Amino acid sequence: MLNYTKHALMRIKNRGFSRAEVDTIFDFGEEQFHNGKEILSITKRSLKKMRKYWSGNPNIANQLFERLRGTYIILKDGLVITIGHQTKHHKLNRKY
Repeated sequence: MLNYTKHALMRIKNRGFSRAEVDTIFDFGEEQFHNGKEILSITKRSLKKMRKYWSGNPNIANQLFERLRGTYIILKDGLVITIGHQTKHHKLNRKY
């Protein structure tokens, strides 16, 4: 079970996401790191995982992918900080 900050709960509500969708991002999202935080986002690679999981009904995977494509969650120490739609490129994996 994920733990959420007050900010994350507000953003989930304001941006129209359900907790089930957040769980889907957590389960299938691609993991990246930036400034000590984990970023999980839905990418084409995520779609492959989703299709494999829902192999009996690929339409579910396709519909979820279309809904969540470009969506990310930011976690720190297992705590969901925020959720949003990616509107620009994230600078990731910096070494400082």
